[in-house]
Amino acid sequence: MKNSSITGTVFDIQKFSIHDGPGIRTTVFLKGCPLDCRWCHNPESKKSTPEISFISEKCILCGYCASKCPNKCHVIDGRNHSYDRAKCLRCGKCTLECYSKSLEVVGKEMSVGEVMEEVLKDLPFYETSGGGMTISGGEPMAQFQFTKVLLEEAKRNKLHACIETSGYAQMERYREIIHDVDIFLIDFK
Repeated sequence: MKNSSITGTVFDIQKFSIHDGPGIRTTVFLKGCPLDCRWCHNPESKKSTPEISFISEKCILCGYCASKCPNKCHVIDGRNHSYDRAKCLRCGKCTLECYSKSLEVVGKEMSVGEVMEEVLKDLPFYETSGGGMTISGGEPMAQFQFTKVLLEEAKRNKLHACIETSGYAQMERYREIIHDVDIFLIDFK
């Protein structure tokens, strides 16, 4: 696989997507967006770096995170769990065994090969439904080289390829990928 070692920051790979292009699709959500839209449908994708997501309502106050955090960012006090993001190193140690999934790392460095391995697992669904792979985000064009190689690999594997974009990139970039994209969904959500 040519350029399969190129990496990007992915925050989710969603299987059985039916709203991100025709047929049954796998949507690859990338981190990072140069815009700050109030109506953003994936605000966890705005920053290009991994983040720690904390949903206090899910926390069962077990104290695992407080015992593993090297910077003591988590404090369990009676029926409350406070999390000091300013002190956080984003190492993810607090999330490793969070039973309730109230703490999770959002964003993971992945190679093109790793992403394609996940996407190709659902090849039979694409073949029977006319689906394929959609690259979304964030803004996929913010990780242009990664997006470009993902699209090339999709075409090499005869997958229908779609990109969900705000359109916020240099026109030359779109010209570079146009032959590997079957559908552009511009400001779709």
